[in-house]
Amino acid sequence: MKEKLFFVLTALALWDCKAVENNNTALRIHNGNDFNIDSVYVVAATDAHQYETVPANESSDHHMFDEIYRYAYIRAVVNEKEYIWEPVDYVRETPLSSANYTYRLVIDTKQETYSGIGLMLIKD
Repeated sequence: MKEKLFFVLTALALWDCKAVENNNTALRIHNGNDFNIDSVYVVAATDAHQYETVPANESSDHHMFDEIYRYAYIRAVVNEKEYIWEPVDYVRETPLSSANYTYRLVIDTKQETYSGIGLMLIKD
C-alpha cells in the first residue's frame, strides 16, 4: 500500500511541476494616457524586458517572453517619476498560452509610486 501511495504522490508532484514551453508568447505595452511613458520595465516569470518610450495612446513593439502571466512586475517612468505595479505572487496563476498580448497601462500621476498604475491584459 505504501508503494502505491508513494507512486501516486510522485506522479502528482511531477505532473504539477511540468515545464511550460511558451516560446511564442509576445507582449507589448499600450500607453492608455494622454502623455508619453518614458520607459517601462517588465519582469515576467522567467525574464525581463525594458521597453523604451511609449508615446501617448500608442503601443510598443512586441517582445518575446518564455513565460508570462496575466500580470507582472512593472516599473513605468513618467517625467523622471517611477510608478510601480508589483504582484504579491503567482499562486494559482497559469502562464498565458502562446499568443500576442498587450498590457494596457493607465497611470494616475497624482498618485504615489505604488498606487498609480492601472493594468489591463488584452489578447491581441
